Amino acid sequence: MSLWVIELKNGISKDLLTYTGIFTLVLAEFALLFSFLPIPLWYSSLYVMSLMYIGLSILQNLLRGRLFRNTLNEYVLVSIFMVLAFILTFPGK
Repeated sequence: MSLWVIELKNGISKDLLTYTGIFTLVLAEFALLFSFLPIPLWYSSLYVMSLMYIGLSILQNLLRGRLFRNTLNEYVLVSIFMVLAFILTFPGK
C-alpha cells in the first residue's frame, strides 16, 4: 500500500506493479524461510517487518527519483546492522 500512494494517477504503471510483485515475493520467501528455522514467531516477525520497512523505504525513494548513492548506502548500513543485531541477539533461541 505504501508504494501505491506516491503518484496519484488513473492507472497503475508497469514499473510500480513489477516492483510491488517482486517485493512481495521476496518478503514471502523470507517469511517462509523463517518458518523453517527453530526461532519463535515473534523474532521472525520482527525481522520480516524490518526487511519490509527497509525495502519500502528504498522503493519509495526509487519511485520518487530520489534514491541517491548516499541514501542507498545508509539503507545498506542499516540492513547490515539489523542482520548483525538479529544474529547477536537471538543466537539459537
